[in-house]
Amino acid sequence: MGAPGWIGNGNILSTDTINYLLSWLGCARQHNLTIGYLTAGQNEKKYDANWTISLRNALNSNGGAATFNWYKNLRSALNSHGHSSVKIVASDDFGWGPADEAQRDPAFGAAISVYGSHYVCGYRSALSNGPSSTNAIKLRQGTLGE
Repeated sequence: MGAPGWIGNGNILSTDTINYLLSWLGCARQHNLTIGYLTAGQNEKKYDANWTISLRNALNSNGGAATFNWYKNLRSALNSHGHSSVKIVASDDFGWGPADEAQRDPAFGAAISVYGSHYVCGYRSALSNGPSSTNAIKLRQGTLGE
């Protein structure tokens, strides 16, 4: 799930995008579609933790924007609009920055269900070695913060 380029005057990490995603999910619900995952993360762009938490809460009332904060706002929005079961995929960054941020910011970590990374195995590689960060591994094992 993404959003058209005109959303937020070209700033996808905006309250406009959260509202767009909520409307889109409402439309899906009217057509008896169940959406399990979504992200507003752009291809090869940095994530925003607060926005994600806000979307989560808006999917269950609505929040504001900024880079890490955007994801937190997304989570908040999802939760406050009855979409608490929709899982958020964080980012399409290069590397594992969102997993590292989850250790520093528990609210961000709680907003995210899936952490993505772009070209984990390297660009145009044999795709035989996909290294991960220590924090990303801990998240997968449920041991982050230990």
